[in-house]
Amino acid sequence: GTSIMGLMMLGAAIFASACAAPTGVASRLGPGASDVSLGVRVAAQRDVDQSRRLIEAGQPSEAIPQLQYVLTAYPATPGAVEARYWLGVAYQNLDGYQDAATMFQEYLRLAPGGSRAGEAAARLKRISEEYADRFGTPGARGQEIAEARAQFQAEPASPQAMRRLADALWR
Repeated sequence: GTSIMGLMMLGAAIFASACAAPTGVASRLGPGASDVSLGVRVAAQRDVDQSRRLIEAGQPSEAIPQLQYVLTAYPATPGAVEARYWLGVAYQNLDGYQDAATMFQEYLRLAPGGSRAGEAAARLKRISEEYADRFGTPGARGQEIAEARAQFQAEPASPQAMRRLADALWR
């Protein structure tokens, strides 16, 4: 029969392999990435999982600080790679297009063959399209800024001109 100790060792080996970085990720995370203890990897993944649940529950604002903490506290872990993906999702849900794009690009740089690489690339494409639909192309935005700036220079006391310029620059 199978011994209890044998089953426990098998379970530990399966758990450790599940927490390991995807192939090639350790080299992109920097020196020492493969030396990160199992406890640190588990803690990072726990925080990422909690954040993912917040995002899925429609609370991306609450997840962002936790995910940023993972990047700071556990930088050389697979959880930090996954945190970038979920930060991208959280920012995207809040219409933070530039921050979302940055996180998806970082995820894809660190884990081009990662389990969420296809979805990250698709989200990145969608962000680009949504941003262009909502705010126009970079050339059109430049033209809008120039027109708003000219209006403000012509009417510096006008609240409408001030708002138009602020809005154009904010995008």
